[in-house]
Amino acid sequence: MHPLSITTSVSFLSRQQQQQQQQQQQQKRQQQQREQQQEHEREQQQQKQQQKQQQRKQQRQQQEQQQQQQQQQQQQEQQQQQQQQQQQGREHTHNTKGDSQKAHLQKQEQQEQQEEQQQQQEQEQQQQQQEQQQEQQQDKP
Repeated sequence: MHPLSITTSVSFLSRQQQQQQQQQQQQKRQQQQREQQQEHEREQQQQKQQQKQQQRKQQRQQQEQQQQQQQQQQQQEQQQQQQQQQQQGREHTHNTKGDSQKAHLQKQEQQEQQEEQQQQQEQEQQQQQQEQQQEQQQDKP
């Protein structure tokens, strides 16, 4: 065999080996990429689930707030009815000094009660909103 042909065949073999190695490396890289993608998809799924949970929580809280507001409205309506009844009662009584003083005191008491209730309701709402915000911040990844 001619010495030149031996060296060419050796170099040809080594070239082939190099190519094979490169191919293997490429396959490895592709495998890694696939795994990363799967990981990414898993993370996205988790995030979606968390978002769903958050939305459910928010809906629940909104419903609670609505219920509270309805209760407040009912209370206010009841108070108004009471005031009307008192006024009617006053109109029936002879308007002597004692009666009008009593009525005045009752009116004051009612106003104070209403103000207190309103303050309480506002505080409760604020507290609820703060709790909502805190929960949302905790839920954020």
